[in-house]
Amino acid sequence: MSTMEAGGGSAVERGVARVIDPAAYLAGTPGHKARRLIDRDDPGFADPFLLMAEDWMPHGAFAVHPHRGIETVSFVIEGTVEHHDDAGHRGIVRSGDAQWMTAGRGVLHQENALPGTIAHILQLWVNLPAALKKGVSQLSLRSGARSCRLLLFCGPPLGEPVIFGGPFVMNAEEEVQQAFRDFANHLS
Repeated sequence: MSTMEAGGGSAVERGVARVIDPAAYLAGTPGHKARRLIDRDDPGFADPFLLMAEDWMPHGAFAVHPHRGIETVSFVIEGTVEHHDDAGHRGIVRSGDAQWMTAGRGVLHQENALPGTIAHILQLWVNLPAALKKGVSQLSLRSGARSCRLLLFCGPPLGEPVIFGGPFVMNAEEEVQQAFRDFANHLS
């Protein structure tokens, strides 16, 4: 059990809740291997964190796909990942770099390893509070000048309902259905 000072002096005690080492599996694209470090089976367990995937991805593993209601944090362990989306954001994420993408009300994007290479990445899905789920999409990149040995993510639990609809994460089933309708009609 550890104690840490949080936001002005109140102590928060947390223990280790789970220790897991999931097996990697072959994903849909040839050469793509993945494992889920935080899975969406129990969205309240790691609130506000919804999913963390470790991927060894070739070019084409994550072709154009939508997101809504979340923020993704991608950390490149090894290799290079190209990102671009329908809002005109572009980025090159290299080993040691991290990229934050806020999907907000919706974004179509793709992430690709350079052709002929495999990129090893961690990607964390962070639930956005209901008030931010309809916000504008944003992208930011942090370049790692030194190699990273520890990734620490922390955030206050939102305590809000979590409804998964593939790449859409909302607070109610109707909101997920609306996201699918908007995507089908090319609306963000």
